[in-house]
Amino acid sequence: YYIYMLCGAGWVKHGDHGRTIVAAIAMATVVPVTSMGITGQDLESEESLWDLYERWCAFNEVAREPDEKLMRFSIFKQNVRFIHENNQGDARSKLGLNIFADKTHAELPKVEADCTSAGHLPYHFDYMPHTAITNEDLPDRVDWRDHHAVTSVKNQGQYCGACWAFVAAGAVEGITAIKTGKLEDLSPQMLVDCDKANLGCRCGESWRALDFIKKNRIATDRAYPYDGIQRRCHMRADGLSRFASIEGFHVVYGSERALMAAVAIQPVIVEIGLDIYFHYYSEDMGMYTGPCNKTITHAILVVGYGTDAFLRRYWILKNSWGTK
Repeated sequence: YYIYMLCGAGWVKHGDHGRTIVAAIAMATVVPVTSMGITGQDLESEESLWDLYERWCAFNEVAREPDEKLMRFSIFKQNVRFIHENNQGDARSKLGLNIFADKTHAELPKVEADCTSAGHLPYHFDYMPHTAITNEDLPDRVDWRDHHAVTSVKNQGQYCGACWAFVAAGAVEGITAIKTGKLEDLSPQMLVDCDKANLGCRCGESWRALDFIKKNRIATDRAYPYDGIQRRCHMRADGLSRFASIEGFHVVYGSERALMAAVAIQPVIVEIGLDIYFHYYSEDMGMYTGPCNKTITHAILVVGYGTDAFLRRYWILKNSWGTK
């Protein structure tokens, strides 16, 4: 089976320049409430802000010790004001008080900014020119969740920069389900522990993880569960616990239409740059339309695309930061 990746900003191959994705994320058909809104009354006083924080803790089932709670409340107030100011007027993207609302920016989920080779793909890769796949008509809408080819949202954890492993596992989950009808959660932990071409929880590159899966196969998450800490590799030498493999993968480049054509075939890995605003995006707040950072720091899975009632085109992205 083939996995498709998008060539990101700053990658130059065979005279073609990669394209940055300005990601717009669609609301799901059934929208889970993942964040809280902010009213002017919430900002009127210290007491009203404290009441908002108490409601936020209850909503997210967060328990804090008294001393920590006071410290977290101070951070929470700053984030509340940042989110509220962003949401005024005709803000491009509305933000919400999601699970990250009482954390500092330094505590937000790790991204792989310290991979020195990030964004540099070997020249021997199979590239899929956009002209080879964009001449045919494409579906107006694709959502692989509707076709039982996307597993549930996972949580890489605050201290493990393993998005590269989650997207590699997710892409293989998708193509395996499409080809065999069997949707299984695969093991990012196996990649974190065993793929020595990457750096575990420090950082990694999804193409290296795909190459590892091609050579070694990958276990299910049940056989090799995730705990967010890089440990000694313990995959069985006989390979019996390894569930899935791929024949190879292509890099997609050239245009957004080329990405659409690839996503029409299967879920696709993309590598993007994150802005701080992205951390406070919440699905129930609507579509995220930016901003994005030009430096590639994060890997994410595209599982669909479409156009909403206002004729805005969007991508459906699966992240690995938990359901909230």
